[in-house]
Amino acid sequence: MILTEVADVLNMRMASIDTWEWEADVPVEQRRQLNGTHHIFIDEELLQAIFLQFIGVKWSVFFKRAFTTFSNSEGAWASLRQPISIEEKKRREFYIGWESQKPSIQSKRQGLFKSIYFMSQLPNSEYDNQTIEEGEEEAQYDTRKPSKKAKQTAGMGLPMPQIPPQMQQMPMMQMKEYGIDADIKFSIQSAARPYSSGAPHPEYDLEDPLKTPKSPMATKQFLLHLLSTEILVNTKLHGDFTVTRSEFQSWNPSLPHSTIHSVLSFFGLSDKWLRFFHKFLETPLKFVSDGISTEARLRKRGAPAAHVSGHFL
Repeated sequence: MILTEVADVLNMRMASIDTWEWEADVPVEQRRQLNGTHHIFIDEELLQAIFLQFIGVKWSVFFKRAFTTFSNSEGAWASLRQPISIEEKKRREFYIGWESQKPSIQSKRQGLFKSIYFMSQLPNSEYDNQTIEEGEEEAQYDTRKPSKKAKQTAGMGLPMPQIPPQMQQMPMMQMKEYGIDADIKFSIQSAARPYSSGAPHPEYDLEDPLKTPKSPMATKQFLLHLLSTEILVNTKLHGDFTVTRSEFQSWNPSLPHSTIHSVLSFFGLSDKWLRFFHKFLETPLKFVSDGISTEARLRKRGAPAAHVSGHFL
């Protein structure tokens, strides 16, 4: 009965999303993580958090499916694998005999990238659980020489590579044609469905969706396994192998709202949803430590890092 009442209230908010506003100033708190870094969290009231989480998940799933469909289109994604003509295949079979049509290494790489790492920060469905468990954050390594005491207390660690979403230039898509408005509705039936645990399976099987890495940490660990394989293969074939890592930082606090608005407009979001995301980004924030009398300030740049809508944007 309580869940039904909650769903009714949230559906009323969804019906009046054109006039949605932040109901009050949102408290902001800076919290220290286990890895030593500090993250900024906004603490809106519970129904507001559920409302924003639901919208963020819906749009994240929708865009990931749209991007995946586009990337599978012919000519949308450049391949490092050179096509082999039928004449060349016949010539090869004439000299060395018939061979089974096994996938090449490059096609295997592309399959791994598409199935695990393409848009990996966005959920595959509304029931994916991609939250990072406590203690799974990456450690921040200081390049300065540690003190004697730090050497004695330091633990063993291995920096995990982070893969940013790889984006291609997309054509304009009119989202209203897909009927996403009809899909966004709260129901009690969805609350009864179980979430995936996200625990990594001891043996990965890319043909079985249940045995692919689910959590962010399992995805990074699988990337290290791929890296080890690439080192073995390339050093055997070419003698050496170079690995580079690019880490993009500060996107959440620094991304201009005008850029977000331009990209969403390019993809064809309606004025209703553009207004909503504009209001969502311009949150009236107030630090808890500043006291009650402090005036709230509107966020003019960046998206909230602790929200699925922030990841989506």
